[in-house]
Amino acid sequence: MTARQASNSVLIAKYNTYKIWLERNFGTKFDGLDRYRQSPGLDADFVSYASLPTAPLDPLEICGVENLMRDRPRSILDQQRRNYIHKVLTSQFDNISNDRLQSINIISLGSDCLPKTLITKWGLRKSRLLGEKTLPFDLVYATPNATAKILADDFAGLLDPEKIVIHEGLNVPWIPSRRFCFNHEGADEFRINNYAALISRYEERIRRFKKMLSNGKPTIFLWNVLNPYTDELELQILSAIHTLKLQTKGSIRVLAVLTCEKTERYAIPSTTRVMPGATLTRISNRSPEGYVFFDPAHYASEAGLRYEQGFLCALRDVIDIETGIEVSIGDDAPGVHSTWEHGIMSNDSGYESDVLESRRSLLKTRK
Repeated sequence: MTARQASNSVLIAKYNTYKIWLERNFGTKFDGLDRYRQSPGLDADFVSYASLPTAPLDPLEICGVENLMRDRPRSILDQQRRNYIHKVLTSQFDNISNDRLQSINIISLGSDCLPKTLITKWGLRKSRLLGEKTLPFDLVYATPNATAKILADDFAGLLDPEKIVIHEGLNVPWIPSRRFCFNHEGADEFRINNYAALISRYEERIRRFKKMLSNGKPTIFLWNVLNPYTDELELQILSAIHTLKLQTKGSIRVLAVLTCEKTERYAIPSTTRVMPGATLTRISNRSPEGYVFFDPAHYASEAGLRYEQGFLCALRDVIDIETGIEVSIGDDAPGVHSTWEHGIMSNDSGYESDVLESRRSLLKTRK
């Protein structure tokens, strides 16, 4: 048996385990998409479907994946896409059937849809197909400053219909004063009756968010920080974490991934204990030039895989540190917490006031 055949066998075995687990727990039917049943190709549509399916792959489709793995790649792009699909599917199968992952909350804080996409695609959170419900920052765009302020204010006044307007360029509802854009609510049904359906949808997502925080499980927040990271933003994030911890029965850790430019003092990854049971970990993971996270030609490329695994390596290590749970993100992705966990700032007793006051003092001296 060749190495490639052995790899295929592992993939099929993992899929069968995944299929049995889904059927036992959810009674899921494997209908799939008809156009991929016969002979799927390594085109962008298939890569998109295989890596983030709207329905689990059925046996014929997984055989199609096996054939793709067996055949000689026609190009470097084919090889990269093949490698990506294999890593995503095997990790997805491992994680979605890992019952221990249900003992923690993994929540996106935006700033866009990428964090939610990553944790769902790689199986760290169940998909909507498996009953997972959407949370308030999953499918919106909001600047990190806006999100931090919204969290610190406990969502107060966010859904005031008088503050919601239609974005001229995107043609979707948004809140200019909060820099909060409803990317997936462009349909007319969300505009009528003074945005009643939109407000109702997000009121439910906020209630769901708060209910999760009160379930006593450890909570890990993944935050794609798209805007420049500054001292002011750091202070806002620390204040938001303080508010979150007061509402949470379990421990919390915010993993802030800096994907845009940053000041030099924030270039080094670090971890700060904001208060007992509440931690901020900050790492840098600059996106590739011109990268579009939902374009298969980008995310299934070698550079795209490295970028996604930049998030996932840190997330894996945070989960391990907080809970001891091992997750799969591709078998050759290196650990990173040895490079940032040494930077912890803590004294475990009333430390939240020290951290916040030191940041405030720093800002005053720099103004």
